[in-house]
Amino acid sequence: MSGLTGIWRGSAGEGAGTVDVRVNLLESFNSLSGVLFFGVPGSGPLSDVGKFNGSLDNATLTLSTSDANPVSLTGTLAGNQIAGTLKFTDPAGEVPVSLNRFALPRGYRPVGPVRVTDSRDDDWKYADNETRWVQVGGHGGIPRDDSVAAVLVNLTMTDTEGPGFLTAWSSTVGERPNTSNVNVTRAGATAANMAIVPVGDGGWMQIFSLSAAHVIVDLFGWFPVDSQLNLTPPTRLLDTRSGERPGPGFEIGVQIAGQLGVPAEGVAAAVLNLTATESAAPGFITAFPSGGDRGDTSTVNVSTAGLTIANHAIVPVGADGAVRLFVSHGTHVIADLFGWFPKPVEYPVELASEGTLRNGSFEAWGSIPFLNSYQTFDETPIGSWFVSGGSVDLVGPDQAIAKDGSQFVDLNGNSEYPGALQQLVQTNPARRYKVGFWLAGNPADDPVKHLEVSFGSVRQKFSFDTT
Repeated sequence: MSGLTGIWRGSAGEGAGTVDVRVNLLESFNSLSGVLFFGVPGSGPLSDVGKFNGSLDNATLTLSTSDANPVSLTGTLAGNQIAGTLKFTDPAGEVPVSLNRFALPRGYRPVGPVRVTDSRDDDWKYADNETRWVQVGGHGGIPRDDSVAAVLVNLTMTDTEGPGFLTAWSSTVGERPNTSNVNVTRAGATAANMAIVPVGDGGWMQIFSLSAAHVIVDLFGWFPVDSQLNLTPPTRLLDTRSGERPGPGFEIGVQIAGQLGVPAEGVAAAVLNLTATESAAPGFITAFPSGGDRGDTSTVNVSTAGLTIANHAIVPVGADGAVRLFVSHGTHVIADLFGWFPKPVEYPVELASEGTLRNGSFEAWGSIPFLNSYQTFDETPIGSWFVSGGSVDLVGPDQAIAKDGSQFVDLNGNSEYPGALQQLVQTNPARRYKVGFWLAGNPADDPVKHLEVSFGSVRQKFSFDTT
């Protein structure tokens, strides 16, 4: 597995024929699937070209749609970049394509994509300085409860009546944050940007538009409350407009760790919205970890002088807890913080090897050979499982009747509260999974027993009468 799963964005073609490209990619044992999108830069939401399948052979990536006029992409994978060729059959032709990964870490749940709202449908344009509530809960299978922490959306402003911006934030926060997600510099403009937006109970968020405009919200996925994503109040960390415009080659560090509730240590990456504005010339901004190699990538691209454009990015944080921003041309830079991700926790080897459910039973692990005997585990592995709460007994032969074999676990253990077991399971978002188990209970004391089982964001409680 090469970790290709995620959203890849970039462009295809050259000059006036350049188009925006996005690939929603799923990888499962070197088999690839997903959806391909195209669009003319600055013309609004991208169009769904179709589902594709493909493969990865060493570093060569091959994707192809299966309709009557297939589109194919062949490229070379180098870290978080794909460079190659996009081929069309009707009309026939091929163009160069370059993609960069929009990395989404563990805990992200992709959906759709699904269009949540489009104010053009009923010709109800946002007025100047208007805020509306938008519910994403219930769309694409996203729950309408408090289990959703944030959503990944594409926000589009179109048919604007003047310069302005969009700001999206949680419905539970009354005061609008001093940040922006999408920016436009003139009337009649269309601009879009992806954003990770916190939501309130029921999956509600608020959207503010400074200028009158139509607003479109497309949903691509969500983060449950128990995912790795840690949200912060949307906060502006950097705005160079308070001084002289930075010139070509400008570079600055932005501290993440220790700011706004972000811990001083253990931070892997920051969720940032980066904006270039009042640009003097075409160019780009690159965000990279402090102390690391800037490389040849770009995070925000500016095509003309005077442009304002933003991009949402998950940027690795350096050892000093900071990221750095490099400017290739003269432009003001704005950096807004939306959240952070922790460094991975080192799990025991039994849990970290393949990530798959290798053995759900307790027969082969830590064998208890003697009759009427058991061994208690506390914050330690039992084979592929890990005791994450209380204590758990691994029980040997004849202590009670096991469903299969001669061993089972007693979740009550010897602590004052019930024990808990967990196992990391690698899954593919394109597949369905079913979890099964056998359970029994000691009729002593209260004969009604209770058990809670969770798989990802799905949680269910069971009770049974042992009599």
